Amino acid sequence: MNEKIIIFLFLLPILSFYILVWLYPLLLVVLQSFGIPALTTRAEGEYPTLTYYVTFFSTRYLDYLWFSFWNSLAAVLLALVTGYFTALIAFIYEFKGKRVFNMISKIPLFVPYLIAAFMWWLLLTPRGYVYDLLLHLGLINEQVKLANDPLGIGIIFANVWMHIPYVMLISIGTLKVINPELIEAARVLGANMRRTVRYVFIPLSIPGILASLQLVFISMFGGFSVAYILGASFPNYLSVRIFEDAAVLYKWSFASVGAVIYLVTSLVITYFYSKITRWGLKV
Repeated sequence: MNEKIIIFLFLLPILSFYILVWLYPLLLVVLQSFGIPALTTRAEGEYPTLTYYVTFFSTRYLDYLWFSFWNSLAAVLLALVTGYFTALIAFIYEFKGKRVFNMISKIPLFVPYLIAAFMWWLLLTPRGYVYDLLLHLGLINEQVKLANDPLGIGIIFANVWMHIPYVMLISIGTLKVINPELIEAARVLGANMRRTVRYVFIPLSIPGILASLQLVFISMFGGFSVAYILGASFPNYLSVRIFEDAAVLYKWSFASVGAVIYLVTSLVITYFYSKITRWGLKV
């Protein structure tokens, strides 16, 4: 039997699985966004239409998409800075209780998103521990809302907390492959720790930093649970609007348009990010 046929037969089960559980439902969503509810049946008067897309780009749906983007970007930058430098400190210095610290820092990895969202909702609402602490320190006043607020502050808090461990794990892996001789050479040449971090650790950590940025951003950008619990009624993440259109308002075509736009936006962001990453690594 031809070798290519054997390979195809081995791959056929997994290809069939992906077609049935991913490609076919995706095709149905795309068709639904054009007003076609099914492949096999079509009621009288049901023809492909761009009406739902026109409505999407001419109404407040774009505000949901923009809010999803900038809120996710703000959260990922905070998680990236906090997670990387925390990993750097844990990598460079030896201190008592380091093993316990490493264990505690991984706790968010085992907390479901929905549970974490409720936890931060309790902390950030009035009378919550974090809210009361910030109020006592004079950093906020009683008019400020940290949960279900139009700026998405609560969403940022929760997303940063949940994704710091991912950044730390990727950063630690990147730091461990740095040649120790480069660090030693920097010290021999008189570089203090601050200059060593600036000119040795950070430049050689760029691959890990970029990988963390992409993975964490896509996770936040497409998230639902945190935005649903901690977000305001408007603006909020596009994923929440898609849920409301599908499960509350039964506007299946509008929900499908939102899903298609979400997917296309994620693919475009990933494409340009990959281009920028390759350019940055070459430089």
